[in-house]
Amino acid sequence: MPELFNTITKKADISYTSRDFNSLRNSLTQYIQQQFPNSISDFTDVSAAMALLECVCYAGDTLHFYLDKQFNELFLETAQEEKNVVLLARNLGYKIRGKSAAQNNNIILKFNYPTSGSITNYEFFLKTGTKFSNKAGDAIFEMISDIDTGTSTSNTKNIDITNNVTSASISGIQAIAGISKTYSIKIGIAISFLKIPVPDTNVLEITSVSSTDGNIWYEVDYLAQENQFVGTVNATSSSAVVPYVLTLRRVPRRFVVERETSGTTFLRFGSGILTTSDSEFIPNPEDYILPFSLRGSVSGFSPASVDPSDFINTGTLGAAPVNTTLVIKYRSGGGLKSNAASKTITEILQKKIEYKVSGNDFNKSQLEASMVVTNPESSTGGEEEETIDQIRYNASAFFASQNRCITLQDYIVRCYTMPPVYGSVFRATASKDLNDRLGIKLSILTRTSDGTLTATSNALKINLVNYLGQFKSLSENINIIDGQIINLGVKFSIIADRTRNQQEVLANCLIAVQDYFNIKKWNFGQSISISLVSKAITNVQGVLAVTEIKFKQINSNEGGRTYVNSSSYYNLEANNKNYIVTCGAQQLIEVRYSKFDVQASVIS
Repeated sequence: MPELFNTITKKADISYTSRDFNSLRNSLTQYIQQQFPNSISDFTDVSAAMALLECVCYAGDTLHFYLDKQFNELFLETAQEEKNVVLLARNLGYKIRGKSAAQNNNIILKFNYPTSGSITNYEFFLKTGTKFSNKAGDAIFEMISDIDTGTSTSNTKNIDITNNVTSASISGIQAIAGISKTYSIKIGIAISFLKIPVPDTNVLEITSVSSTDGNIWYEVDYLAQENQFVGTVNATSSSAVVPYVLTLRRVPRRFVVERETSGTTFLRFGSGILTTSDSEFIPNPEDYILPFSLRGSVSGFSPASVDPSDFINTGTLGAAPVNTTLVIKYRSGGGLKSNAASKTITEILQKKIEYKVSGNDFNKSQLEASMVVTNPESSTGGEEEETIDQIRYNASAFFASQNRCITLQDYIVRCYTMPPVYGSVFRATASKDLNDRLGIKLSILTRTSDGTLTATSNALKINLVNYLGQFKSLSENINIIDGQIINLGVKFSIIADRTRNQQEVLANCLIAVQDYFNIKKWNFGQSISISLVSKAITNVQGVLAVTEIKFKQINSNEGGRTYVNSSSYYNLEANNKNYIVTCGAQQLIEVRYSKFDVQASVIS
C-alpha cells in the first residue's frame, strides 16, 4: 500500500516528443523503470511486460502517423492525396484544367471545279464540323466557322486554270483539335446540386446544354452567378465600328463544370428544387418587425413559421432540372498528340457541304473527290492535363492574384489558367518591356506532339492576348513573344563497381540523367548545376565515381532529328562557368531527344 501511494505521488517525467515506435518504446521503458521499479523488472524482448508495452507503442505510432497525415492533408502545400489537393484548390476558386486542344488558323483546301458549266453553279458552303486529320488519325481537327467559296472575305481564294482545268485553293481555314459529341440523360425528380458525369474522358469544353422541355442551360463560373454578359449582333448603322452590343442576360438555369485529374468531367446544377416561386414560401421580413398583435401584417397574412431548409432549395444558386431529358453537347480530344506538324493534316474525314445551286450531283461528286487539304503551319497549343503539383502551385498563385493581373507573377499564372479549348501554354515568363513604359513582355513556349519545345502559333497568341485583356490594368500593354530554346547534349563517364553488371549500371545512369533533364522539371531561366547532375549519377547503385561531364550545344539537325539553332543568341562556352551552365531569363534549356542527346561510357 505505501508503494502504491508513492507511485501515484511521484512526478512523472513524460516525453511529449516521442512519436514513432522506437522512441515510444524507449520512453515507456524509462517511465516504467522510474515509476514502478519494484513491480516490473524484466524488460527483455521475450517478457510479457515488453509484449504489452510494444503493443501500446504500435498503437501510438499508428495513431501519430494518421494524425500527422490528416493534419498535412488540411493544407494545399502539404496535401498528398489527389482528391484533397483538388478539393483544396477548388476552395481557392481554382478550376482544374484538363487536356487542351491544338489550333490551326491556316489550313488550305484545294479542289477542282467540273469542266462543264459555270463555276458559280458549284460554289458551296463548307460548314462548321467538317473534320480533318493526319494519316495516323490521332490528331483530328474540326472547322470552327463556315466557309463560303463564292464570296469568301475572311479566307483567301486563289483560282488557277491549267489544261482547261479550273482549280481553287482556299487558305486561312480555322480548325481546332477534338471531336464534337452528344450525350442525353433522363432526369426524374429534382435533386439539389445534381452532379452528372460526362461519359467520355478528355473533355475539352461543354458547347451547349439544353432540355427537351425547351430550356437552355448556361455554363457559369460559380452557381451564385445569376447574370452573364453576352454580345448581341448590332443591327444599327454603327455595326461597322461596334459589331456587337454588350447586354446582361439572366441565367436562372445554370451549371458549373468540374474536372477531376483522372480525366472525368462533371456538370453540377443548382439547388432550386421547389416548383413554386421563392416569394411564396420565403417569409416577408416586414412581418417580423413588430408583434402581429400590435399592428397586423404588412403583407396581409400572419407571419408563417420559418423552415431553414427552404432557403437551401430556392433558386438563389440556380434551378435543378426535373422531369426532362438533358442534351449535353461537348468536344473531346486534345493533348500533345493534337500538335500536328506542318504538312501532316492531309485527310478529310467528314465533309459538311451545302451547295448554293441544286442539281448536277454527278459533277458535284467529282468536285468533292478532288478535295485535298494541307497545313503549311504546325498546330500548337495542345497539352496534357495538369499534374497534382501543377494544381497545387497554380491554385495558390491563382488565389493570390484575386482575378486581376498586377504583378508579373499574376500574368504568368493567368497564362496557365486560360481555358484549354483555346490552347495551352507549356511555359511562360514575364518581364517589363524596356521599349514600352507601360508594357508587359510575355515569353511563352508550347510543345509538339512528341513533347519537344516549339514556338507558339499566332492563333494561340491572339487567344492569350484576348484572355489576358479581361484581367490586366487598363493602361498596360501586353507583348507576347516566343521564348528562346537552347538545345544541349550531355556526355559523361563513370567508374563502376566491377562486381556489378557494367552495362546495367550504365543504363541506370542514363535513366537518372534523362529523368533529371525531363522537360517537365525545367522552366525559363533555370540553370544547370553540374554538381547536381553528378549527384544524380552517383546515387545510382554501382557507381564509384563520375570522371567527366560535358555539355554540347546542338545547333543543326542530326540523324533526321530537328533541333533549334540557338547560336545567334546563346554561347555555351561563355555561360559554362564555376560548374554551372546558365541561361537568360527568356531562355529555356532543353535536352531535346534524351535517348540520343545523353551519352555515357564506363571507364574500366
